[in-house]
Amino acid sequence: MTVQADTLLIDGHNLLFRYFQGMPRTLISPDGTLFHGAYGAIAGILSHIKQFQPRNVIVCFDTPYRTQRSLLLETYKANRPQFAPDDPENPFTQLPFLQKALQLLNIYTIEMPGVEADDLIGSYAQLARTRNQRVMIISTDRDLMQLVDPTTHIYVRRGKKELFYTPELVAETFGVTPAQFIDFKALVGDTSDNIRGVPGIGPKTAASLLQTFGTLETLYANLAQVKPRLAAKLREHEELVILNKQIVTIDCQVAVESSWIEQPQTIVPLSARDIFAQLGFFSRMGRDPGDIPVSAD
Repeated sequence: MTVQADTLLIDGHNLLFRYFQGMPRTLISPDGTLFHGAYGAIAGILSHIKQFQPRNVIVCFDTPYRTQRSLLLETYKANRPQFAPDDPENPFTQLPFLQKALQLLNIYTIEMPGVEADDLIGSYAQLARTRNQRVMIISTDRDLMQLVDPTTHIYVRRGKKELFYTPELVAETFGVTPAQFIDFKALVGDTSDNIRGVPGIGPKTAASLLQTFGTLETLYANLAQVKPRLAAKLREHEELVILNKQIVTIDCQVAVESSWIEQPQTIVPLSARDIFAQLGFFSRMGRDPGDIPVSAD
């Protein structure tokens, strides 16, 4: 499928994690360090650039510091695996390799203390929207569905299947529009981020309520029209829903560098093999990396 975008926004940690899990662990540096995830991520990014032909590419990374969301909810993301810094099972030990490779390619990268990658992506998507640009987001993070509109889409690849999340596909998949996605997540929660939803309200019920009432505010103003048991649950957990809505709402007003999407970017024409050779990773490899399947699945 041929789809072009003016700006390509990539969720850096998300991409690295997926390639760390999906690539064969046969890429090892001269000192014995695995770098398969970083190599796969770079190969994936180069493939996306070829596919979408963007004017600009920005890779957004999460901060290692506490964010506003973790201040609002102490247990936010507390269910994520905890790794020692040098644990070979820690995908993010390969983060420096990925960032050095992106620097060699002259691809913009951004990380801000206390700001999540979602908020950086949201802010660049909003900035691009004001400039009438087409945006493609590369991430499997469903929180980003709230950003989808007629000119901002999300690309997800599952095996050989490509999904382009447009407003229509979001509605078909989740039963709500992108504009309703925040309210949807506020009701159902998010187990991946350790956010509790309203007990007894799953995706189908949440979607049905929002199809009927449109917004959380209208729903709570009309609880008399909801089945008594369901209304009681909503009333009992109203504070939780309000907090959830704060947490799942992406901040699209972060002060990001606007020039990065205003002028066409010159990306250095290197292959993943060339980049990692320059970084010294292939000097003792017995296998041609061109034979290694690149997959995030």
